[in-house]
Amino acid sequence: MYLYSYVCFRWFCEPAFEKLRGTEEACVNSRLYSEKAYVLSRGFIRRALEFPPEGLEKEIKYHYYEQGKLDKVIQDTEELIKESEKRSSTVVVDLVPGWEDKAIPKLTPGAVLPLRRTLAKLQGLQGLWEARDVDMKE
Repeated sequence: MYLYSYVCFRWFCEPAFEKLRGTEEACVNSRLYSEKAYVLSRGFIRRALEFPPEGLEKEIKYHYYEQGKLDKVIQDTEELIKESEKRSSTVVVDLVPGWEDKAIPKLTPGAVLPLRRTLAKLQGLQGLWEARDVDMKE
């Protein structure tokens, strides 16, 4: 049930949620909840790349490095930060044009700070992978 409520309503299933459904307050809470999940998921990717869980090293390397998923994560994160900073307002419900279909259409300034640090670490890990690739080809 929890997963269903997250997918459908983008924030958590609380008894008081019914009275907030369809209100601006619910929309703001939903966006903030999704924003926090987005930032934490990027931190999870960083952690999994730095310290892969035992037995999943090959799968993580294949998925993020060999399949290019890390490139996409970095690119999407950079775009989101850039667009969010262009429209740096405290109103959470504003959308970045073209991002209406995204789960995270805009970040608050408070989310940009930790996400920028995580992004720098992900870029560093990508750089190490690319340097290793170059060394292997020589």
